[in-house]
Amino acid sequence: MILGSLFGKKELVSIDPGTINVKIVSGTKEKNNVRINNFGLASFNVEKVDSSHIFEENLYYLINTSLTSLKIKSKNFIFTIPINFSFFTNFTLPRINEKNLPTAIKFEAQRFLPIDVNESVYGYRYFLQEIAGEESRYLVFFLSTPKSYIQKIEKVVKMLSGKLLKIDSEVWALEKYFLNSLENFVLVDVGHNNSLIIGYVYGKTLFAKKVIIGGNILVSNLSQTLKVNKQRTIMHLQERGFYFPPEESDLKNISEIFIKNLCEEVKRNISDFENIAVGKISKIYWTGGLATYKGFLEKVTQNIPEYLNSLLNPADLLGGDKFSQLKEKSNFFSVAAGALI
Repeated sequence: MILGSLFGKKELVSIDPGTINVKIVSGTKEKNNVRINNFGLASFNVEKVDSSHIFEENLYYLINTSLTSLKIKSKNFIFTIPINFSFFTNFTLPRINEKNLPTAIKFEAQRFLPIDVNESVYGYRYFLQEIAGEESRYLVFFLSTPKSYIQKIEKVVKMLSGKLLKIDSEVWALEKYFLNSLENFVLVDVGHNNSLIIGYVYGKTLFAKKVIIGGNILVSNLSQTLKVNKQRTIMHLQERGFYFPPEESDLKNISEIFIKNLCEEVKRNISDFENIAVGKISKIYWTGGLATYKGFLEKVTQNIPEYLNSLLNPADLLGGDKFSQLKEKSNFFSVAAGALI
């Protein structure tokens, strides 16, 4: 869907509902130019988030309060779908007539998914892989979201008295940053409870894996050692980052174990992706709130020196004076901003 032709210069409000906060970005798009007008977030109670769910009423309250605080009046909404509410798989198909691919992809995907594809909203990407001495094949990535979750978002938009222009997975929102790429690379989105590792071939998403390691593990372990609640631990991390003085060797050890475990998962999945794509990746992009903390990029580079590591920086790609001032901190709004591209 081409947002420029569909939405014109109307102000759009992109909502990214995360585990511990909801990111909101408003902006306009004309042709290929996106300008971010405003942005902000609303946070859930981090002490209770482990046992909570994002119900429609809670999501409505957080969004409505934030829109009022940010003085955003537009009711034209785009929502992204957290990966935890979707199912996805990747597989290969022999080379067939391309007009028959949609049917073949849907049929094959159903074999790997625990839900009825017909009861979901789905999307896919494919790439024709031609290797000398071997039969050509299609690499396929398929993602679906139950219609029941879509209905929850539709209810929230109705409560907001708004118009739902588009709802799409965070996977597709992140992909938009790389549409013109001619390389193979990986993006790692470090989340609260889980992290998402996405593999791209020529800018197309053709691999994804959710790993059960996120910032909450680090925060919980640091919180126990510091003997303070999680909110104060997060503030400590935001201020210090991943740099700890000698007298805080226990905290340094906890952070180093976290980084090592995260990087081991990333390297394992890069290997899987490179086997599928039959080629080496050129780079690893990192995104997620934790990735913006001081020292994070340095630490992951020390653990994965064989690849170029870089933060995804939406402020370098999108317009808006206020947004550009965020610099690398704009990474925090990668999904919400990407949905506007």
